[in-house]
Amino acid sequence: MDIKKLVGQLFVVGFDGTTMTESLKQLIHEYHIGAVILFNRNIGTLEQLKQLTEDLQKEAKNAGYSEPMLICLDQENGVVRRIDDLLTRFPGGMTLAATGETDISTNVYKASAKELASCGINWNLAPVADVNNNPENPIIGVRSFGDNPQKVADLVVASMKGMQAGGVISCLKHFPGHGDTQVDSHLSLPIIDKSQEELEKTELVPFKAGIKNHCDTIMISHIQFNSVDGRPASLSHKMVTGLLREQLGFDGVVTTDCLEMDAIAKTVGVQEGCYQALLAGCDFLMVSHTLAEQIAAMEYISEKIADKELDVSRVHASIDRIRQLKERYVSWEDEPITLTVSEKENHQHLADETYQKGLTYVDKRSGNHSSAMSDKVLVLFPNEKGMLRVEDIRHSYDFSTLFEKLGSDVQVVLYDKQGLTDSGADLSGLLSNVEMVVLCTVNVMKDDWIVSAAETLPVRTKHIVMRNPYDADLIHNEHIEEIVFTYEPSSFVLEKSVSVLAHELSVSGQMPVKLK
Repeated sequence: MDIKKLVGQLFVVGFDGTTMTESLKQLIHEYHIGAVILFNRNIGTLEQLKQLTEDLQKEAKNAGYSEPMLICLDQENGVVRRIDDLLTRFPGGMTLAATGETDISTNVYKASAKELASCGINWNLAPVADVNNNPENPIIGVRSFGDNPQKVADLVVASMKGMQAGGVISCLKHFPGHGDTQVDSHLSLPIIDKSQEELEKTELVPFKAGIKNHCDTIMISHIQFNSVDGRPASLSHKMVTGLLREQLGFDGVVTTDCLEMDAIAKTVGVQEGCYQALLAGCDFLMVSHTLAEQIAAMEYISEKIADKELDVSRVHASIDRIRQLKERYVSWEDEPITLTVSEKENHQHLADETYQKGLTYVDKRSGNHSSAMSDKVLVLFPNEKGMLRVEDIRHSYDFSTLFEKLGSDVQVVLYDKQGLTDSGADLSGLLSNVEMVVLCTVNVMKDDWIVSAAETLPVRTKHIVMRNPYDADLIHNEHIEEIVFTYEPSSFVLEKSVSVLAHELSVSGQMPVKLK
């Protein structure tokens, strides 16, 4: 086979648009790319998505592929969902952990897998196997199942088995662990100074459990662990081959995270990053965005083979692992999967039940309880502009009705890290005639304006922690009566939290991380 078509089988590529493009056809026919990754930018309607995945497979078959192409995305649920409102909204890792029921994770991931399979998706880059043991982690947080390594491990295995039972390839990420970073690897290179003994006790526990239970694929992070090697994990032979394959015994498919992330692109560069990742022992090389980078990287590795700098057997070893994976999950004989109305209804019931069991309520009141409702209510609401690069969901809220259960006269005021977004507004003036404050927070940092502002609130306050539970450690006020932890900032879940504060909905979630 043409060297380019061998090398191309190792690449996971992304693209712009919602239909088959000429550039995609080029990548399929000239390079036999191994997989396509989809983002929100590629998804419009369910019909369009199904047509796109069908067209991709038809093109692959016409190009002579021996097995169907892998089509993947990040459908972690919760805050990271590439397919948002078109499928059932299932909760993410931390909400699942808060239910306290491992079986729920299996059921949710199985249902989610069936829905993905019905859209032509055969590989989901989930579950997250990171132990979130750093409250200041800017990228993982509620995507994780929590900060207890063994509990995370149990939920990772349960979720992975659910995904597999639903007929979709699973992926544990981000090896050897992204939970103790204070840097987003989309933006820079995180460097961790932990001994290998510490890694063994915490970060590696969920991955070991996944490997023991036959996980399909593992994604390597762009994090430098100095105790193992002085280079990013994705480019480290000591990490991928030495630790993951030889010490932990993983013989499945290893994929990189996107090699266009700044941790790689702004250091060794995308082309050299792909080459070094292959030398390290990775099988799939992910280049998620730029056509020119994708072609250049495939040509670069092909040239290394032509120049005898890279033995083609290294490429064949990865292709063999990928082929073995495909043989377990995909075939040209597969029939399209269609969900029944009953299945969809059951999935929605499962999601609703899981949210109710996962949302976490803390009642700080003592003695006589005041009414849940007040005449005049001020809602302090975060202006959502600090989204992480991994998230592409844009939330919208109907403030005219969202908080009406809590007051007859409700005013919603937006704030950001520096203060109220309306430069003409004054917090003390706004507070002068209100009876209750509803304080909503998302990923608070200690220097944010809301931290000091919260201390001055003079009336009874209800706190909705809309994402990061560690917000509760930074927000202090003796007037805070009740707290609801939602673990995600979607309007759908926020409506439920308001119902909790209105004492119309009872929830039973347990906190998945240690708070002060």
